[in-house]
Amino acid sequence: MAPCTFVPTVSTRTLVARPAATGTCRHVPAAIPVAHGVRMLMGGGKGNETGGKNPFGALGNMGNIMDAVKKAQQFTESAKELQDELKETEIEATAREGMVKVVLTGQQTPISVTIAPELLEEGADSVSSAVTDAVKAAHSRSLEYMRERLGGLTSDFGLPQQPRQ
Repeated sequence: MAPCTFVPTVSTRTLVARPAATGTCRHVPAAIPVAHGVRMLMGGGKGNETGGKNPFGALGNMGNIMDAVKKAQQFTESAKELQDELKETEIEATAREGMVKVVLTGQQTPISVTIAPELLEEGADSVSSAVTDAVKAAHSRSLEYMRERLGGLTSDFGLPQQPRQ
């Protein structure tokens, strides 16, 4: 059996089987109807002679799917940039009139704890209490900052906001 090529004909909107090189094509219809081309498959057509219905069904919304994929890629890119920003952001909190200072990143990673020498003289319980207060305050501020930045990102893309806690 000889291979066949299909040649589009503009006037009848059909593909006609033609023998390649020599021989004849067997078991191939003489003409195959063609929809309005790839434009219909990708959702660009407005219909065809069959009453305006896309013969490819759900594939007619391929343009919407491509838009969604592009939006998801943009969101992923923006989320990565936000992660990098949070990693570099420093949030500071103090306790006991500045005698303890705690610094965390925007991702709640501890960077430093500074304790004034005067506080050390007050004893372990006093130091422990002041450090605990400063860590809690820094953690709370860091979480709030992260939620604000994440809320901005999700609202930019029309996503639901995280409920307040």
